[in-house]
Amino acid sequence: MLNLLLIPNKKNRFKPYLIRKFAVFVYTLIFAFVNFAPDFLFDSIPAASASSITSEKLVELTNVERRKYGLKELTVNSRLSSAAKAKANDMLLKQYWDHFGPSGETPWQFIEGADYKYIYAGENLAKGFSSAEGVHLAWMASQSHRKNIISGKFNEIGIAVVSGNLMDEEVVLVVQMFGNQTSEIQQASVKSVTEENFDEYQSIENGQIKSISIDYPAEGDVLTDPKARVQGVVDFEGRLPEYEVEVYSDDKAVGTVKSDNVNWEAEAEYDWSEGEHEVSASILGNSDISRSVKFTVDTYPPLVYDHDIFVRQLSADLKRKEGGAPYLWDVSVRVYEEVEDISIVVNDEIFTLKQIDDNQFQSQIEISGENGNLVESAVLMVSDSVGNIAEIDVTEKFLSDHVRDDAGVFMKAASFVTKAFRSVTVRSWINIGLAIFILALLIFEVYFYNKIGKLADNSMFLFFIGIWWLLIVFSIVVGFDGDTLQTGVIESVAQINSLP
Repeated sequence: MLNLLLIPNKKNRFKPYLIRKFAVFVYTLIFAFVNFAPDFLFDSIPAASASSITSEKLVELTNVERRKYGLKELTVNSRLSSAAKAKANDMLLKQYWDHFGPSGETPWQFIEGADYKYIYAGENLAKGFSSAEGVHLAWMASQSHRKNIISGKFNEIGIAVVSGNLMDEEVVLVVQMFGNQTSEIQQASVKSVTEENFDEYQSIENGQIKSISIDYPAEGDVLTDPKARVQGVVDFEGRLPEYEVEVYSDDKAVGTVKSDNVNWEAEAEYDWSEGEHEVSASILGNSDISRSVKFTVDTYPPLVYDHDIFVRQLSADLKRKEGGAPYLWDVSVRVYEEVEDISIVVNDEIFTLKQIDDNQFQSQIEISGENGNLVESAVLMVSDSVGNIAEIDVTEKFLSDHVRDDAGVFMKAASFVTKAFRSVTVRSWINIGLAIFILALLIFEVYFYNKIGKLADNSMFLFFIGIWWLLIVFSIVVGFDGDTLQTGVIESVAQINSLP
């Protein structure tokens, strides 16, 4: 049977079944299905790489929930993000899944380790999910997790999403840290005016809306969420009728929303672009227009170039020091724009870099423990004044220049391969596997046709299969979303089918 599938011979008329026209057609269908099938078909595959969870999406979902309760949105704090990253790394390093570690580790020690001076703090954990929406809904279904999300005690947030092996299972860990560095507590206002017990004071007839105003964003605000919604209130007389608000940006309508209470919230039809915007709102059928509000959208994290990050081990002896003394490293970062804070999370420890001049941050860090000279994970966290955070993986900088023996080279290669594997999605694994299989099959057939002296007779057929394979690979690399690529694949299949 294997001869019929792979090896050209008289029984299969020198056309192995695995490279016949029908086989090529089946391969094409498989590629099409894998790349165009709905995402939910792959959600059940238990692989960490299939996750679509991002910290940005979770922050957005959290703030949407808080707005429903009349609470202010949480702002991202880079030190809370560093604390969340360190907690996730600690769970992977020590193989536990809990708010408290096996040696008494607490959420607060990671927050304090990030030099975050909190009055109130909280933590949510999640694993085993493949989407941010799934994580958020699970948290909201849990009373203790929901309490953190809609707590008036918190005004800042930091989230880490880390993939790794936890207790022999490839998972995505999500750590959500909440904090407040002041004693100020917000009061939730979940009820609107129409839900309060004001019936005896309201007219039985619909009244008139007197004015409309925008509450959020406020004048001069800098927003980091390009999907931010415009919120406001109306003033009215009598019984409040249902009304429709239209929001304008630079004199162009960008969104509408209907409401039947004093509060309204409109979502723009498209994401806000970078830069300054001026918005106003009006009620359809009413000549009143709100006062315009100017705000700025800034979603770009600070830019740090790889060649401006320097890591140097200060100890000349690369072997572990006697007595368990920590290893000392010098970390320096040069920046060319204003940044608020720079920290580095190494394994499960957090270090804050000090600013030594206008564009230079530097610190000497001590990495303790059994793995003091074995850096499994190092992430540089650079934030600006509005909360945009750049997360830069600098693990290789702790290896490339300082670990020079054969084992070090092996560790560096293993680290690179591991990270590459974790970044590949389930779809990509199937694409890559099938592409490698077809390439190996093509090489195998060329070898056997040449061996039996029939390579020239089948060269055209093999040539078109090669062209088809190259188009498939190119489509995998750039994405199956171009008419030219799709047309090329279809035409190559047609050419193969036209051959004898």
